[in-house]
Amino acid sequence: MEIYINEMWLDPALNFENLNPCKDNLSLNHQVLDRLWTPNSCFVNSKIAQIHESPFRNSFFSLIT
Repeated sequence: MEIYINEMWLDPALNFENLNPCKDNLSLNHQVLDRLWTPNSCFVNSKIAQIHESPFRNSFFSLIT
């Protein structure tokens, strides 16, 4: 079985209200991803889990304002 997981959360540290009206067009450097908090998700009572490994970073970041 293969699944795709999409997680969303609110992070007050990423509040860009002070940039109004330009907050809808915000560009961030890819290095910002390493400094962001991300949840450590798990499946309770799972028997086995494996994270797909790739030579390239496989991540997507969308900041909804």
